[in-house]
Amino acid sequence: MSQYPHNDSNGAIHGDSPLSPEMFRPLPNGFRDGAAPGTPAPGGSVWDYVKLIKRRKLALVAAALLGGIGGVVYLLGQKPVYQAATTIEVQGFNEAFMGMNMIDPQAGSGIYSTTQGNINTQLRIIESGSVRAPVVERLTRETAPMVAPTPNRWFDRIRKKLQRTPPNPLREMKGGLNMATATLKAKSVLGTRIIAITCDSTIPDIAANFVNTIASEYIAQSTQLRSTSTQKTSQWLESQLDENKIKLEQAEGRLQDFIKKSGITFTGDQDTLANSKLRQLTADLAGIQAARISKQSAYEMIKSKPIESIPDILGDANLRAYQAKLADLRREMAQLTSTYTPEHPKVKAIQAQITELQGTFEKERGNVVQRIENDYLAAKRQENLLISAYNGQAGAVVAQADKASEYALLKREVDIYRLTMNNMLQQVNQASVVSAVPASNIRVVDTAGPPGFPYKPDPTYTLALSTFLGLAAGFGLIVLLEGASKRKSSLTFGTPGYASTVLFIPELGVIPSAQLGDELGATPLARWKRARLPAALNPAQEAPETSVALSTWGQKPSLVAESFRLTLTSLTLMNRNGDRPRMLVVTSPGPGEGKTTVASNIAAAMAESGQQVLLIDMDLRRPQLHNIFNLTNDQGFTDMTRSGDLGKVDRTHPFISSTTIPGVFVLPSGSVDLTKISELFHSPRVPSLLKQLKQSFDTVIIDTPPMLQFSEARLVASFSDGVILVLRSGQTNRDSALSARDQLSRDGIAVLGTVLNDWRPHKGDINQYDAYYGSYKKYQEKDPA
Repeated sequence: MSQYPHNDSNGAIHGDSPLSPEMFRPLPNGFRDGAAPGTPAPGGSVWDYVKLIKRRKLALVAAALLGGIGGVVYLLGQKPVYQAATTIEVQGFNEAFMGMNMIDPQAGSGIYSTTQGNINTQLRIIESGSVRAPVVERLTRETAPMVAPTPNRWFDRIRKKLQRTPPNPLREMKGGLNMATATLKAKSVLGTRIIAITCDSTIPDIAANFVNTIASEYIAQSTQLRSTSTQKTSQWLESQLDENKIKLEQAEGRLQDFIKKSGITFTGDQDTLANSKLRQLTADLAGIQAARISKQSAYEMIKSKPIESIPDILGDANLRAYQAKLADLRREMAQLTSTYTPEHPKVKAIQAQITELQGTFEKERGNVVQRIENDYLAAKRQENLLISAYNGQAGAVVAQADKASEYALLKREVDIYRLTMNNMLQQVNQASVVSAVPASNIRVVDTAGPPGFPYKPDPTYTLALSTFLGLAAGFGLIVLLEGASKRKSSLTFGTPGYASTVLFIPELGVIPSAQLGDELGATPLARWKRARLPAALNPAQEAPETSVALSTWGQKPSLVAESFRLTLTSLTLMNRNGDRPRMLVVTSPGPGEGKTTVASNIAAAMAESGQQVLLIDMDLRRPQLHNIFNLTNDQGFTDMTRSGDLGKVDRTHPFISSTTIPGVFVLPSGSVDLTKISELFHSPRVPSLLKQLKQSFDTVIIDTPPMLQFSEARLVASFSDGVILVLRSGQTNRDSALSARDQLSRDGIAVLGTVLNDWRPHKGDINQYDAYYGSYKKYQEKDPA
């Protein structure tokens, strides 16, 4: 188990527990991992930043003033700049006007539309060098040299007075034109077809002339582009027309030569006489075949069906008349037979008429059947004749097929050339008309005039911005410095409470810097003046070792003295096995961390409580206690250890000296042989001496060398009740403190706690103490008793 001390429920100290409640006490508000009070931690609250601003308000005001001064310097260095603007409208263009869409290659591509894409394209064209260059050349040639006017503003008047030489008109004119060229901007007005063209210049007339000339040049180039395009199209169409005319004449010549050589008669544009006859025979053959099929059907019907059911028989008028008469006679015969016998003359007469009429009917019916047969035979003979004629004509057509195909190709070529020529002739006529019509879809809405007042630099905006930037830069620098201070504090124990979170050791006390006593009760002006005094005249600039060494006795009503008394309170309440620690070793990880000062003031504070305290100077290489208490160092600890017989070791021993502080005794280091220091501390007389001294005094405080460089502290601490580890704010390295703690832990030596020395609180913390200690000092001055 670790030997770090801890407090039990009765307040006793134990060295066998690695943790203690004191180690986990909360840090003061605003502390994060050793950050300075009020330093905003990452993710800190807004209130942390507010406190930082309050604490650094003078620095922020200075940064804002510097920013404002920078803004004034910027204003004095800037010439007045004027901005001119003109607006143009991109109108929709009727591409079908006078047939333009038929002869303009760009028609239908969207170049004449008012879409956002086309307007953005026009913006880039306006800003292009092809438009700027002619405008610059023209204005350079036509504009007379001029000087920019001086606006009636305070910084412009100051700038004019600061000018050593009068401005050169030619140089001013060129500079204004160059600025206008560099700052040309074209942007569309949202939701409209309007384009705003702007530019800046140091001369208002140049700014206005530049944007107006840009607009006119852009319109002229747009119109010229369209006119040139139609003219080129017209010229191309004319050349193509001439070429097509020649090709048509050649195609017609080839067609005529073919007709003459082939000997074939053509009845139409693409037809021969043989083809015409074949088509006629085809039509006739189709007709006669249809008639033959119809007659064949009737003929086959009379062969296969009863004659009475044949439609041609039933439909014959003569047969229907005979049938009607036969029906009448049979009806009359039926009436007579019902009255007379078959031998009656009337009956015989009617019977004779029926027989005669029946014979006539049969004869007529036979004639109809014969006629149907004859019609069928005649149609069949006609069909055979037409088939024979068709076959012959088809043979003739086949013989002429190759020549007809060639004729068709030649004729089609002639037709194509003729159709192309007619179309091109029409387009040539349209192009000649369109090229003579100057059409433009751009119009100027507002013409720019010379601006009467510069738009920049804007003094209000510039000063406000520069002041804000200065303020922001100052705040950022303060945050960075505070962050750096925080990181440094996290590595060097810059704030109270940080040591306990890193080392897991109680913090016994925090000792303010030696300058703090001088700061208390003084006005801010007095502090400012004192901070600027030479070091020889400023007591606050003295080394902490001499200025605060006996502040507990010499400056009793001071915060520094009270800090040592608080440290003593921590030691007094730290019981160990029912008894307070009586032999204390005061050491530090490295040199210059104030361990001698801490030991002296703790001894003085103990003496105030009525204790008899012995201070032993075991820092043999750099003894300081005799200087602090104005004692001689002829004899001391080394001489007492080397003497043969220790005798009675108490406050009356000749090597132990009393001091001006009642109850404080000092055993100086004595004569030192640096080559025998190790031999001295390994001597068995040292434990015996320390034991006797512990019995003779209420408390023994041993000042030892830095423990990481020398072994004396560890050797002596093994015979003590515990070690007080002194850490200097902003100097003691965290790794060094951890190494010292680990060494003591491995040696089994209890570390009572740490004392943070030379802590430098912020001015805000000093002001909080002023209210109390300042009033106390005034009271003392009025009534010293």
